[in-house]
Amino acid sequence: MALAPVIFVVGPSGVGKSEVSKWIEADLQFLHLDIDRRHGFGANGIRREWHQFSRGLDVAPLAARLRDRVAAANRCGAVLSFPSTRILTREQIDTAKGADICTVVLWGPEGFCRKARRARELKNGRTLDDARYERANRKAFDAYGSPEYADLRGEAFQPDGSRWPRDYMMAIIRRRIAG
Repeated sequence: MALAPVIFVVGPSGVGKSEVSKWIEADLQFLHLDIDRRHGFGANGIRREWHQFSRGLDVAPLAARLRDRVAAANRCGAVLSFPSTRILTREQIDTAKGADICTVVLWGPEGFCRKARRARELKNGRTLDDARYERANRKAFDAYGSPEYADLRGEAFQPDGSRWPRDYMMAIIRRRIAG
């Protein structure tokens, strides 16, 4: 019996991690665990397993817990969307891959990501603090923009700054799951 797929979705703020994760949830019948929320690991019941993985690179308890959650929810897999401040190292990503957990780095130019985040904030009646955005996302742009992550990146924006359509993004996701 094949293991239920697990996907980590990471990238800078405004790139569309939450939206794409919702598409994965709906289109592929995955369990979506939103880590980009207050106490995300604890709220999703995986804090201890996450610490074992993130600090000791012991991925087995996390993979088992996620797949148990998938089975209990009668879903086909799990997708975890991470905040831009939670940078996964290449070592963590490669270790997770050993447990059949794939990682997708949603990516786009900083200006496009910032513009998309600003639009979301305005839609919710808030303004975007550029200095705060910079502080929260600098590490994500620096890390995920480096050559060592190039094979994991999926471009979220078209050359004109608009987002790629859902079917295009889901094709990227399906290719990552297939390996």
